[in-house]
Amino acid sequence: MGAEQIDDLEGQEISVGAVVRRLWRKRGVIVAATALALMIGTAVVATMYWRGGGSIVYYVSLQSISDGSYPNGTRFSPEDLVGSAIIQKLGEDFRLKSNDLRENIAIGYDNPASAGVSQKYRDRLSARNLTQADIDALNQAYQAELANTTRRGLRIDVDYRGLGVGQNVGAAIAVAVPQVWKEIYTKQYRILTDTKLTSAGITLSEENLDTTSSLLVASTRLNTIKRGLEIIGTDNRLASLVTSGGISAEDLNEQLSRFRTVYFNLLFVNGVTGNDAMSRAYMRDLELQIADFERRVSGLDRSIDDIARLQKSPDGTTSSGTNGSPPLTGDRIEISETSLGQIVGLAERASFAGYVQKLLNDRQELVERISGLRQTLAWVAPDQGVVAPAGLREQAVTELATLTKSYQDLLVLARDRSLDRAGVLYSELTTPETVGSIGPLGALLVLAIFGLIGFLSAIVYALVEPVVRNRRATAG
Repeated sequence: MGAEQIDDLEGQEISVGAVVRRLWRKRGVIVAATALALMIGTAVVATMYWRGGGSIVYYVSLQSISDGSYPNGTRFSPEDLVGSAIIQKLGEDFRLKSNDLRENIAIGYDNPASAGVSQKYRDRLSARNLTQADIDALNQAYQAELANTTRRGLRIDVDYRGLGVGQNVGAAIAVAVPQVWKEIYTKQYRILTDTKLTSAGITLSEENLDTTSSLLVASTRLNTIKRGLEIIGTDNRLASLVTSGGISAEDLNEQLSRFRTVYFNLLFVNGVTGNDAMSRAYMRDLELQIADFERRVSGLDRSIDDIARLQKSPDGTTSSGTNGSPPLTGDRIEISETSLGQIVGLAERASFAGYVQKLLNDRQELVERISGLRQTLAWVAPDQGVVAPAGLREQAVTELATLTKSYQDLLVLARDRSLDRAGVLYSELTTPETVGSIGPLGALLVLAIFGLIGFLSAIVYALVEPVVRNRRATAG
C-alpha cells in the first residue's frame, strides 16, 4: 500500500468527539425520527388489538361429577353453566344484557392435561417392533384416556370485545361463571343430594305393633332401614360413621337382625294372618309383586339368550349351542351352572361386555327381591300355630323406637358427610388468560422494536449525511 493511500485513509478517519458532535447537531432529527417510529408502532399495536379479536380463556376441573352425572343422578352438560338462571345472575352482577352474555360465553369439555396424554402415547407409538395389533391397542387406549381426561375439565371462553368490556372485566366474568353455576345448582336444584340416601328415609311415627296396619308400617320401615344400612356400609366414605352413642352401620345391622328374630317375626306372624281385609290385600300385593318380578327376570333371560346366540364360542358353536348345555329360556328363573359359565365368558370377551354384565346384575337383583318377597309371603300364611309370649309387644315397641332413632341419627350423619364430600363442584386449573389479541407485553415489545428502529435509523443518517454532503461538494 502506497503512502498516498495511507494518508487518504487517515484523512477519512472520524474521531469519537467528531461523532458525538455530529449526533448532537442532528439531535432534533434523532428525536423526531424516534417519535415518528413510536407513533407508527402505536398504530400497528392498535390495529393488531382491534383486528385480532379478544377472548378470555379459563380452565376448571370438574369435581363430584361422575360418569357425566351430578351426585343426585341428574345428567350434567357444559351447557348447564350458561343456563337461563346463570346468565340472568351474571347480567345482574355485571350490568350486561342476557342476550349479549349468552352470545359471547362458550363452554365446552377441554383439559390442558390432554396435551400430556397425547405426548405419552406418541412416545409409546414411536417404539420399534410394534405390531399392528399393538398399534390398534394403543390407539384404543389413547382414545379412551383422552376422552376421560378431556371430560374431567371445562374450558370457559368469554369474548370480552364482543361484550364491550375490558380484559379485566372479561376475566372476572369467566371466573364468575362456575361460581354462579355452583351457587344456583346447589341451592335451587339440590344436585349434591345423594338420591340413594334420600330414598333411605323412614317415617318416625311411634308404632304400637298391635294392629295389622301398624305391623305393616313397621315392616316397611325395617326393610328401608336394611336397604339404607347396605348403602352406608358399602360406601367407603360413610362406612366409618358412628352416632353420638358410638353405633355404626355394622352395629345397627346386628341390632336389626336381632330385633327381627327375637321380636318382630313373632308379632308379624300373629298380627298379619290373612284373616282380615288388610292382611289379604297385603298378601295379594306380595303375590302381584312376585309375578311382576318374575316376568322381568324372564325378559332379561330372553335378552341374555339372544346375545348368547349372536356370539360364537371359541369352538364355533353358539353360546346356547349343542355341546351339552341347555339353552336359556324365558319361562324360568334359574340358569344352570354351565349356561351361567358360558354367559360370564361371553361378558368377558364380547365387545358389549358392559351391557351383558348390567343385564346379569339386574337379573340377580330381581332374583334376590323375589326371594325376599316369597319369604315374607310365607311368614303371613294363616294358621301357623305360633303364639307370641306375653309382654313381647311392649318390649318390641321400645326396641323399635331405639332402632329407629339410632338409624335416623346415622342417616343424618351420612347425608351431611355426602354433602361435604360433594360440596366442591369444580377447582381452578388455570388463571384466566387472554388469547386472540396482543397483550400488554406484546404491545411493549412492538413499541420497543419500532422505537429502536427509528433511533438507529436517525443515528445512521446523522453520521452518514455529512460525509455524503462533503463528497458531493468536493466532486462539484
